[in-house]
Amino acid sequence: MKTRQIIYAALAITALASCTSNDYVGDQTPQGSIGTNGAISFNMSTPTPTRGSGADAATALDNQFIIWGEKNENGGTAVSVPSANIVFPNYQVNWVNLAHSTTSNSSGWEYVGYTHSNTASTDDYQANITPHLSVAQEIKYWDMSASNYVFTAVSAKKDDIKTGKVQISKTLSGDNQYAKGYSITVAAGTDFDHLFFSDRNIITTGYGTAPVTMTFRNLLSQIRVGIYETIPGYDVSAIKFYGADFTDENEFKESTTSCFGATVDNLKPGANTLTVTYNNDNKPVVSTSGARATTITLGQNFNTLSTTSVMAKTSAVPTWETAGGTYTPVFPREGVLTDLTLKVKYTLYNSVSGETMDITGTALVPGEYLQWKPNFKYSYIFKLTDDALTPITFDAVSVETETGSIEYITTVDNHSITTYQNGTEVSSQSEYISSKAIYVVVDDGILLTVGTNAKLYTATVEDGALQGITEETVANAIAQNKPGYNDGEVLTSGTSLNGYYTESAGVYTACDDNATANGTTRYYQKTSDYCVKDALGKKLEINAATGLSAITSIPAADSPTGADITINGAKFTPTAAGTYVFEYTDGSANKHYKVIKVVAAS
Repeated sequence: MKTRQIIYAALAITALASCTSNDYVGDQTPQGSIGTNGAISFNMSTPTPTRGSGADAATALDNQFIIWGEKNENGGTAVSVPSANIVFPNYQVNWVNLAHSTTSNSSGWEYVGYTHSNTASTDDYQANITPHLSVAQEIKYWDMSASNYVFTAVSAKKDDIKTGKVQISKTLSGDNQYAKGYSITVAAGTDFDHLFFSDRNIITTGYGTAPVTMTFRNLLSQIRVGIYETIPGYDVSAIKFYGADFTDENEFKESTTSCFGATVDNLKPGANTLTVTYNNDNKPVVSTSGARATTITLGQNFNTLSTTSVMAKTSAVPTWETAGGTYTPVFPREGVLTDLTLKVKYTLYNSVSGETMDITGTALVPGEYLQWKPNFKYSYIFKLTDDALTPITFDAVSVETETGSIEYITTVDNHSITTYQNGTEVSSQSEYISSKAIYVVVDDGILLTVGTNAKLYTATVEDGALQGITEETVANAIAQNKPGYNDGEVLTSGTSLNGYYTESAGVYTACDDNATANGTTRYYQKTSDYCVKDALGKKLEINAATGLSAITSIPAADSPTGADITINGAKFTPTAAGTYVFEYTDGSANKHYKVIKVVAAS
């Protein structure tokens, strides 16, 4: 009889990476030259990885921003005084470069002469900005008698403002200094990558000594999801994610509502009103009064992977759920600890034999890694491996009568092992960098004990080997429990045999530390804790590594949330590039592995 063989594969989360705040928050240090003749001029910085200013900053802001400026002549702070004089009523400031070409342009930014109208002109679009003037903007000079000036600004894609996708209104009512922010209406199709709000800049001294520097922030979080595989000999296709509402793990129902998703506050396609206020440190805070979607739909189906591994020696570059690996803007969701459970269904295809297999599995993202912060980017990469696939092996017996059928049964490995390194942009093959802490979390959520249920190894494989370093090959090598030895040598008579072994019929025996060589016997040295050879005699070697420690929290400086988070896990700091392996032993004494690739820090 024929037995149907069903193979399950666990989907392990390879990595997620959040950029440091410097990737999105600009330098607040004033830049540029001193203004001449007491004219007020502007400079600004934007959230770029290099803390850009000048032309780089202008590109991020689509070469313009809208400035609001007040001054107070009676003490206190202009933002808290209803009668404060308005100096810049939503003036348009454009990047023209040509620093010092006018008295109002000391660093490349110009505001004088632009007219507030909604014409076909590239630069005139203020019908969608409230309030605005209908006359040309004039040069402004510092009032040395004023007790302070207060500036805020907003920037959006120029075409979005012209077409009304973004409408900007300055909030002026009330004495509450924090409420004097903005009301921004955004419509479907808004380019959120170019939607920025400035810090509030309060200037009390030094009028005219430097241009007014505005620091802009994109207050949304950004996420993307990628997937790649290391299954030797197979291509992956027809990948579909399903939400946790499908409770029967073996029943992957296809539905128009099924998607990769998490319960979050996300921008809903359509009109939304964003309210911007300011906090004690003068940084902008965004909220929305419009309806929000309850689920992020990042694409139910991935495209067929265009590349695959060759005998698992190399892994494919991730295929992203968005074109080109671009990020999807979402509202931050700090303080949420809900885990995300995913289910996946995909097809394995062997282009040589034509064999196909339908695979299903699950993965879990710990809630600690789903607390999105403003100005941060997050990459979630899922790795399909052969860790839970049982290889077909053969034995032979000679029989004289029919003995019946043989059924091969595999088990489901539900453990997801999550790895994370702060500030590392994981873009291909799940590579981390050396000299920075790597954090490991197992979905069991139990306390790890190094040396008992948590271990760390390094792994190497010879060039030209038929086998690669994957979770399955590592598991096989460790299960064999065979150390590796060199080819041996005949030592000079009298040489100490401390650390040497003799070999007989494949069995290696340690020499007595006090013994010496006889000048004729071949002696061997141990090269690795575990070693297996492939059909070509090429070695996969695995060695125990030090540096792994159990943790109960990730400190604020390293966490993806910017605050201390409580979590049961482990961490290690690789000192060199290479391949590391984390081993977790569950309560049933089953071992689970995670291969972690590390490249040298640049």
